[in-house]
Amino acid sequence: MSERKVEAGHFLNDQISPTQRALIPTTLKQAYKAADELAAENPILDVVSAREQHGRVRTWAVDLAFEKLVSTGQWPFDCGWASFARPTGRYLRIRTEAATVSISLVDSAKKPPRPVCFRQNNAMANTPYLFPEMEEEVRLEGVPGFVLTHGHKTLDFAHLGMAHPSKRKWLYRTTNLMRTAHVIEDDLPPVEAEDEEAILSLKDEIQKWSSDNGNV
Repeated sequence: MSERKVEAGHFLNDQISPTQRALIPTTLKQAYKAADELAAENPILDVVSAREQHGRVRTWAVDLAFEKLVSTGQWPFDCGWASFARPTGRYLRIRTEAATVSISLVDSAKKPPRPVCFRQNNAMANTPYLFPEMEEEVRLEGVPGFVLTHGHKTLDFAHLGMAHPSKRKWLYRTTNLMRTAHVIEDDLPPVEAEDEEAILSLKDEIQKWSSDNGNV
């Protein structure tokens, strides 16, 4: 892997362009509206216990909306249903050229969702230590993963981010996508040639890891 650090934000722009990200707010709004209308039209979803779990209906509606975003080609990616680390169900996993995207309804945008394992983001977390001899080798342990967080009751926020592999904090997180224009301007400085080379090197490593581990 290239010795130059790959910025998670630059890697996100490489995988999901600002134009593709511009589709997120409308997709989320349509999903939330569909979930609210479904609940209003079905008395079984209007009992107290159902109202308190309305987030589940919104989660299903959002999954369907993004599955359609992929299947219609508006997002030129692949998607499928992956099992959680514990066998308690499955979640929608979107696969870009060299990363994955999962979606999570959360009540706060400050931290990544708790249940997800982000160990595969090791390759992006190679912040230098205090002394060069203390710096650890950065290993690629899987396809890097982004998370689209959104919430909560009134769709106040939506962020695409990459979580730290071992700490509950963000390596990178976009601004609030619900407050941006339909065409999202790049909020990062231009990518230098060395950064482009590092991203290409990382993608080569990811492709090799996927091939070696049977992960397409």
